[in-house]
Amino acid sequence: MWPCPNCGEQIDDAFDACWKCGTAQDGTLAVDFQAEPSDSAAPSSRPEPEPANQIVSHSIDKIALVLALAAWVAVSLGVILLSAYGFYSAAFPVFLALIWIGFPCSLVGLLMGAHAAIKRGSRIGIAAVALCVLLYVAWIELVLSQSH
Repeated sequence: MWPCPNCGEQIDDAFDACWKCGTAQDGTLAVDFQAEPSDSAAPSSRPEPEPANQIVSHSIDKIALVLALAAWVAVSLGVILLSAYGFYSAAFPVFLALIWIGFPCSLVGLLMGAHAAIKRGSRIGIAAVALCVLLYVAWIELVLSQSH
């Protein structure tokens, strides 16, 4: 065994150059030497898995958008029923049921979308917030127009 004059690695006598740095026993560098990549520097053959919190946070903004869309559809159907048949019709309980479904969905969608938009700048979260805000503006306009 001989110590490499460059890096100090112990080399077996059967070898002419250091396996780690390519330096010969006399201190010269081997011309055709290519270092093997170390385990820490070797590129991984498989991609790193996404952390669980990233998977959940990507799901949250999609859920927020679905809730906002569901709220938009439910409240829009309720408003269409209300506009077509009025407050004092047989369709009024259906209108109330749609509103009772739509607004909790919109509140949860608004909160989840805002969280995704603020924490990660998620465009889907921003879209969910925008849908909910438009829904509230439309609802306020409807209430104000019915009160006159």
